Amino acid sequence: MADDDGFDSLDDEPVEKSLGDLIFDRLQEHSSTYDGKHFLPEGCIDELVTRDTVIKELDLPPGKKKYENQVIRFIFGEDEGLKDGAKKLFAITLLSGIQRDHHGVTKAMLKFHKSGIHDNCLPLKTQQCEAFIGSEPGSYSAPWSGPAVGNFNTHQGAFLAPVFTQEVPRLTLDPGCVLPIVANSGERQTGAFGEVAQVTIHEKHWAAPILKVKPATHPSHTTTSY
Repeated sequence: MADDDGFDSLDDEPVEKSLGDLIFDRLQEHSSTYDGKHFLPEGCIDELVTRDTVIKELDLPPGKKKYENQVIRFIFGEDEGLKDGAKKLFAITLLSGIQRDHHGVTKAMLKFHKSGIHDNCLPLKTQQCEAFIGSEPGSYSAPWSGPAVGNFNTHQGAFLAPVFTQEVPRLTLDPGCVLPIVANSGERQTGAFGEVAQVTIHEKHWAAPILKVKPATHPSHTTTSY
């Protein structure tokens, strides 16, 4: 008997992948003791976040095209006096699960722009970002919600994976940063300068095949050297 509510054929309906889906598919699992963390390999953001894909994702009607142009210029760093774009900020917003009706993504990006928030401001702290905060204590500014802000914070680290070069052999990283480790190559060992381990870095993120990670004296940062 057919489903009177019309739900019997839902499983057969193909769904085109959104830009957020495509970005999520490219996330790589971080191979270490930090289970469940992922990172986006270097170069993927430029490959996926293009003018065409952004315009398609915004999906604004003709009467809203001026806002589309504002968001495009912001994302690609074309505003006068603004050197930094917001491709990562846009991608994280898509993965956050923000309200999609009533052009929620466009509104979110315009609020970031108004607040002076761009990629070089990452990672954002919820309490410091006016684009998140509502008019009432404990509330969120539309189109944001509590779960969306939580997802935004969770996904930020995936877009901050460092690229290791010979020119900068030591880095001080935010504690939320996810190291682009794809394999553990050996056991941890204790040396004169602390605990070290040999790991394999994603090919897009390394300039030397061996990276040693040791805890810094400051509990909120990790110092790396290779």
